[in-house]
Amino acid sequence: MKILLFANTDWYLFNFRLALAEQLRAEGWEVVLVSPPGEYGKRLTERGFRWIALPFSTGTINPLHDLGLLRKLIELYRLERPKVVHHFTIKCVIYGSLAARWVGQVGRVNAVTGLGHLFTDRGLKTVLIRPLVRFLYRLA
Repeated sequence: MKILLFANTDWYLFNFRLALAEQLRAEGWEVVLVSPPGEYGKRLTERGFRWIALPFSTGTINPLHDLGLLRKLIELYRLERPKVVHHFTIKCVIYGSLAARWVGQVGRVNAVTGLGHLFTDRGLKTVLIRPLVRFLYRLA
């Protein structure tokens, strides 16, 4: 069985999810790690994991870029055919879950660590976006 772990940085996967990936592999799962390109991807592959560098912007909200990410994820999930996808961080949870739902037959596990600035910042932009994110979480 194949599981795909998707986070917004390779650094995050290496520092916070490597033990999980190793345990899953020890239990017989084929583990595929996915994140934007970064210097920790090499470390993940040196540990024997398959790492897919999926370019996307983590700090911006651009509907065209986000639709592009959703399209890339749908293609990736169709190609990889994972049994389970595990998403970390807001953007990965939302778009990864929507892609998994679109593809079908994919189990989803979502984990957002902390609230993130979207739920703690009081700026106008975040206040306006917050209801949309809540709605997208419900879809995810």
